[in-house]
Amino acid sequence: MSHINYSAVYEEQRKNQKACYKKHTDDAAASPLISYMTKVGIDFVQDIADGITADGHNTSSLAIIGQSEKATKDRNNAFAPVWRRTLMWIQFLKPLFKENMKEFTEWSVDVDVNGKILFATTFAKKVVVTKAMIAKHGAYAAGTSPLQPFITTNKDDLVKLLGKTTDADAFEVSRDDLKAKAEVETGKRNTVWAKPYSNQKDIGTYLVGLYPEDKKTVALWGYDVVDAVPAAKEKTITVKPLVRRAVSGIVKGTVLKNTGKKDFNVYKGRKGLGDGTLLKVGEEMGMNKGCSAIVVFNPTDIGDIMFSVTTK
Repeated sequence: MSHINYSAVYEEQRKNQKACYKKHTDDAAASPLISYMTKVGIDFVQDIADGITADGHNTSSLAIIGQSEKATKDRNNAFAPVWRRTLMWIQFLKPLFKENMKEFTEWSVDVDVNGKILFATTFAKKVVVTKAMIAKHGAYAAGTSPLQPFITTNKDDLVKLLGKTTDADAFEVSRDDLKAKAEVETGKRNTVWAKPYSNQKDIGTYLVGLYPEDKKTVALWGYDVVDAVPAAKEKTITVKPLVRRAVSGIVKGTVLKNTGKKDFNVYKGRKGLGDGTLLKVGEEMGMNKGCSAIVVFNPTDIGDIMFSVTTK
């Protein structure tokens, strides 16, 4: 039996509503929806008006998200050279600390029980490491810091590097603030759109029942009618450094597994807002409520991340 494939994308939902309303008004008195909507109390005109209001919030959210993404790029551009330098400092110190890698912890560089360096993967942690290493270097008497030979030879300007870090921090604050504002607008959109979209799905169910063997007619009302549920399949996805990748159509109840060699961040929702979840190498994350669409971010400067996920 045919069923309707509803999109999780707001814009597609509104497109369906507009097409349905046009068909209804074009059919005028002959519309098969008149008696149904009268019976169940659907006010199509009000639903369309609410859709227009929801569009306003959606437009605002998208504009703010664009600003947030720019702030993220500005943050990354400001901090990228600083973090590259920090990684060079760590590499320079490794031969000096090889007999006791735990010395790195005094520089805020994490080390596991086997003496392997655990490189920071989030912006916040990277900033902590950079600032701590500069502070640790400055705590030594003049000319005695283990980092001094590298800093002198490579003419590192620590004041400038700290300045870029401060700039990056400011962009991060702006980014978080904009993300929060975008979430507010999206929330307002969803609140306004909830009843019209529920009504739209009810109308679709009614039309499928009215035309059980004629999916083409139902499609004239703007619905995506399919004969069977698409087969789910597991796919492996790779994401390049500092790139965000959206994945939709995820099958509820399945798992996302980090199959690569680097940790990465997973955000629920198509826009990747809110607090992310750090998924370490080999770990799995249940794709439950709110995970039909996600955004995966590769926070590393070097190397792809890889994960498996089941989608429709």
